[in-house]
Amino acid sequence: MVCPFRIVQKLVALAKELQVYMTIPFVEEAKEGEAESRFFNTVCLAGPSGEVVVHYRKTHLWDYVDGSWASRGDSPGFVETEFGRVGIGICYDVHRLAQLYSNANLWALLYSVAWVGHPTDGPTERWFRKDLSEKYLGRDGLKCFVVAANWSTDREYFWDGAGYSSIYGQDGQRLAYLDLEVGDSILYSDIPFHSS
Repeated sequence: MVCPFRIVQKLVALAKELQVYMTIPFVEEAKEGEAESRFFNTVCLAGPSGEVVVHYRKTHLWDYVDGSWASRGDSPGFVETEFGRVGIGICYDVHRLAQLYSNANLWALLYSVAWVGHPTDGPTERWFRKDLSEKYLGRDGLKCFVVAANWSTDREYFWDGAGYSSIYGQDGQRLAYLDLEVGDSILYSDIPFHSS
């Protein structure tokens, strides 16, 4: 799949150079025929092959923010990889993850979010830990790994971001989290390949 956006193309090339899978969140402008442009909250997944292997548009919009500018996507986004089946989610999709992926048999969900608050207090704790772990993972949930990459900026901007990205196991337990609100860092954890 070829994406026409230059920033996406540059990051796809980087994923190929590094031989990794890379999520690329961006605001997508889509023109359909002669109609007005529509905008989507989008994440593409670039593969080590140098191609976009998933193109996902957020399906569950948060009316307070997304509703003012974004159109709703209409389908899940996942791909079979050498590690297992990988799905994509965006932020407020937390309330639709089970519906989106209940029959997909995911190995991992790559989850781009923009939440605020420390992961032990406030909405990040409530959604990352309670909703995600208790409702959507574990015994009755998706039973997949979740790599939740949260946003971060620097202090120049009004929004500082939240940081505290996390990785969850198939049982909903947090395997790793980044105890950093602002700044650049890399979070990683060893997780087993899908057993199928």
